[in-house]
Amino acid sequence: TPIIKTSFILVFIAAISRVIMPIIIPSAVPELYWIATGTVCASFLLFLYQYIPYLTSTRADGRPG
Repeated sequence: TPIIKTSFILVFIAAISRVIMPIIIPSAVPELYWIATGTVCASFLLFLYQYIPYLTSTRADGRPG
């Protein structure tokens, strides 16, 4: 789905801003860490938005658990 694709793109952006960008721009490390934090949080929220209905609904076979 487009939501999950966006979530993966945000994780990729977080990884780039956390690992590669500090090597290129060492003076911007705190800002880059904030960008990584924000994109990971946004990605997780998109994941929850997509999967909370599946995780909280009853099972298809009707059994508990």
